[in-house]
Amino acid sequence: MQLPALLPSEFSSYSQIEDDQQLFDQLVQQPNTLILFFEYACDDETWSDTHSIFMRAALEWMTEEAFQDRLWNDSIQFIAQILQHHYSALRSVIPLDISVEASGNRIAVNSLLFIASSEVFHDLLRAERDKNQTTVILKKMPPMFLPLLIECVTTGNVAEAWKLGRQELFELLQHATDLQFLHLMEACQETLKRYVNKDTAVETLILAHKKSWNILKQVSCAIINEARWGAKIESVLELSESVKSKGVTPLAFEFVEFRDVTLDLFTKLQFWVTHLICGGTLAERPEFRIVVRNCPQLISLDISHSQLSREALQDVPSTILELDVSQSPWLTDAILKTLIAKCTGIKKLNLSGNMQLTYAAWGELQNLPQLIALDISRCRQIHDEEFSLIVKAVPQLMQLSLAECKHLTNKAFFELAHSLSQLMVLNAARCHLSDGLLLEIVTRCRQLQYLDLTRCPEISEKGLLSFVRQASQLQTLIITRCRVSPTFMEQLQKMRPRLNVIF
Repeated sequence: MQLPALLPSEFSSYSQIEDDQQLFDQLVQQPNTLILFFEYACDDETWSDTHSIFMRAALEWMTEEAFQDRLWNDSIQFIAQILQHHYSALRSVIPLDISVEASGNRIAVNSLLFIASSEVFHDLLRAERDKNQTTVILKKMPPMFLPLLIECVTTGNVAEAWKLGRQELFELLQHATDLQFLHLMEACQETLKRYVNKDTAVETLILAHKKSWNILKQVSCAIINEARWGAKIESVLELSESVKSKGVTPLAFEFVEFRDVTLDLFTKLQFWVTHLICGGTLAERPEFRIVVRNCPQLISLDISHSQLSREALQDVPSTILELDVSQSPWLTDAILKTLIAKCTGIKKLNLSGNMQLTYAAWGELQNLPQLIALDISRCRQIHDEEFSLIVKAVPQLMQLSLAECKHLTNKAFFELAHSLSQLMVLNAARCHLSDGLLLEIVTRCRQLQYLDLTRCPEISEKGLLSFVRQASQLQTLIITRCRVSPTFMEQLQKMRPRLNVIF
């Protein structure tokens, strides 16, 4: 038998098989091999057209295995992507083993494709399967939307979505959201983007924020920011541990200036603001005290580069989990002590650039038992003794930035390695860190995923190779302006091809 084009050589033994059914019977004994062979068969549409018996048998087996929950989700997703990509060529051999129904309109579909598209639908199908039924009724969905849903599930596209009006698109998007058909949600949002403008952006942002429609949320933020209303809105898609722990949807509001239009915008969004940024001279204004009191979901407060009065400090919420007071000349040891005593639940603290803080301030960190992320970059006054106090005060740290703390010696990094065993992120840019201490860190900090060694002159290629060899969890390594050669980079690439190396 002639095999599909570009099939790897390890499949060559199957060329001795005479017919499609025998080929399937052999391959099905090794499911992963069958799925891989099926991918190559689909890529060679001439082969798949002339071997429809094999293609139908493979598809019926994969569909039944998915229906009976005997396939891993990764395999189901992989197969579904293949089917969507080659749907027009495979349509005649894809088994239609279940039905979906909306308002009496029933259509036969493939269960594997629907299982891959929505976990909610998968749960509904399981419930019907357990009753020996194969029809899933979508009770609230209008029948006009059913063909669009099926098109999206089977092909990954909704070609006719552009014909729907704004209200119909929002209605379809809501149904897709209720059932968690993610691709249909994305398709609806992409089409709805054309309706978002300066007049509708705030309204759309609020709705998108409530519904977690991130595409519409981002385009609304972009339009608001371009309108120059004195504020910048960000959707904060990268969830911090603080946000995850609170279970809220993040929204950042940055004041660029205090104007009536800015305050009006804030009033419309204040209930959903989780991250408030109000740095520089704005933190001295009376409006700051008003806005900081009116963010019921506030998690993060950024008052960096500011001049803050003692009166305004009284309005810093005791419930915040993230505080950025970097480069703040007003931040004395006593004021930091007051802030820590008030905000004992802080998980993330940025103190970078505050060279006025002394030994007395660092011991106060022990009163933040939930602190997992600390930034003391450019606190060049810190020596080994102060650093020892810091790491002993917060042994639970998972993220630490100490870029440009140039007075730290090997003694400090030895202390770090032996005190911060849970460390996952370390920024040691422009620090005096040696090969030996780098290996000490990787030996003790086994969960390290991110390391920045920008401009660390004492690190050698040999030390880096030894480090990378042992850092099994490492995902990102930054070695910008380190003494490394092109040959070394090639060697590193071969050793860890998936490691993100920035140099």
